Amino acid sequence: MTATTTARTAIATPPANHLRGILLMLGVGFSFTVLDATAKHLTQSLPVMEIAWGRYLFHLAVLPLFLGGQSLRSAFRSTRPGLQILRSTLLLVSTVFFFLAVKYIPLADATAIGFVSPLLVTALSVPILGEQVGIRRWLAVIVGFASVVLIIRPGFGMVHWAMSLPLLTATCFALYQITTRILSRSDSVPTTYFFSATVGLAVTTACLPSVWVTPSLWQWASLERDSLKLKHILR
Repeated sequence: MTATTTARTAIATPPANHLRGILLMLGVGFSFTVLDATAKHLTQSLPVMEIAWGRYLFHLAVLPLFLGGQSLRSAFRSTRPGLQILRSTLLLVSTVFFFLAVKYIPLADATAIGFVSPLLVTALSVPILGEQVGIRRWLAVIVGFASVVLIIRPGFGMVHWAMSLPLLTATCFALYQITTRILSRSDSVPTTYFFSATVGLAVTTACLPSVWVTPSLWQWASLERDSLKLKHILR
């Protein structure tokens, strides 16, 4: 094998960490599918804010699994607490908006519109993260946005008001992913997980008294199961 062939092989083979990242994203995508379907069902009987509260409650409950020997006090320490709070707020807002959307519109439509989020991440990674995006990815972004417009079907009397909620969800979640990337350079995974769970739980708990409906045993089990699926997203 020549040096040129060896170099080409090295370029064609993705680094191990890239492959791991791809597999993790696929796992998160599958978790989102189950999560969204369960959320759609729960919104027919429970308030949206209560569903979000239940998710964050169980997220915080499994925090010790991610400490890895790190104390809770050390997990609370962040070099950028303001950005951590902003990131956690973006996750909470995107969660509530999406749950509210699937309460009123088909899950397939909400999910399809939500796919604009990776496109926004690609676009925002240039001015915020300073990353380089090639012409092929920009073309893919344009085609993706056009597809979302086709799904929404703009026109008088044809669009449900809730169609805007997945777009807001996608925008908040894209900014959430950008801030996650920034925080990964300075804060540990347990710290980011801690802020995600506690900020969301604090806000939803404050709203809970005005919307509370006692869940059934099956509903409690659904909230707990989905919180375990979301553990990858909260990190």
